[in-house]
Amino acid sequence: MSPRRFYNLLWLCCLLACRAAAQDTLVRTGKLPFASLSAWGETRPGQLLLVDERANLYLYDLQGQRLDEQSLPVRLAVNEVHSRGGVQTLLFSLDTQQLFFIDRFLRLTRQLQIPFTFGNITALAWAPDGSVRLWDSQSRRLLAWDMSAPEPQELYRAQEEFPAVTHMRFVQNYLLLTDEKTYVLFFDLLGNYIDKIYFRESIDRVLLWQEGYCLQEGNRLRGWRLPDRQAVFDVRFHENEKGRIGKILCLYPAFLSWNGTHLQFWQLKK
Repeated sequence: MSPRRFYNLLWLCCLLACRAAAQDTLVRTGKLPFASLSAWGETRPGQLLLVDERANLYLYDLQGQRLDEQSLPVRLAVNEVHSRGGVQTLLFSLDTQQLFFIDRFLRLTRQLQIPFTFGNITALAWAPDGSVRLWDSQSRRLLAWDMSAPEPQELYRAQEEFPAVTHMRFVQNYLLLTDEKTYVLFFDLLGNYIDKIYFRESIDRVLLWQEGYCLQEGNRLRGWRLPDRQAVFDVRFHENEKGRIGKILCLYPAFLSWNGTHLQFWQLKK
């Protein structure tokens, strides 16, 4: 190989490495004190529901302005927030295996107890048809429940052992399941198993967002969009306070982070 060709190849490798290492720029658009956070989620575009450890509900916009506030009539830990069209939102309590439905004014409209015959439900997702998908970690089963029938329908039973599913979400035309640490399982809308991704690298958390999945490594977050699993963003959250970011919520191109004391609102810089 001639020296000129060698240096051209070296320059190309350096250029590709720089591009691979490049990160999108985040701008912090707001910050507010929030010392207790058990669950959060977007109820409709631009509106964020926060739930603290005493089941108090707070509705904010993405600039950090409080829009509403209510409380559930019971004090328990809410683990997940799922919304359909902003008209109704479902809250899930893992400890009590209960579902709570609230309207757009944060008022409780319905409360359901998941029958214990279902097993140990560790995650759920609200399906587009109005039913609920449940994951029974005791028997490693994916279930469908229309909430009017006494028994659910089994859609899938895993034969291999793996860490319990802790989060589920309908993304594009898929249902994604993850333990938020090591894997993502892919199902179609009918509950048929499609694929699995195992993450061998050292990461802090696997997150699901409205278009795909993300990997969190400290203050860094990388996101991929479905169905082609295209890399979409690579961002880093810069904190002024000591310590690492504990939780991140991806509402791409907006992001939220929580470090145990404050919420931070972020936007991709154009």
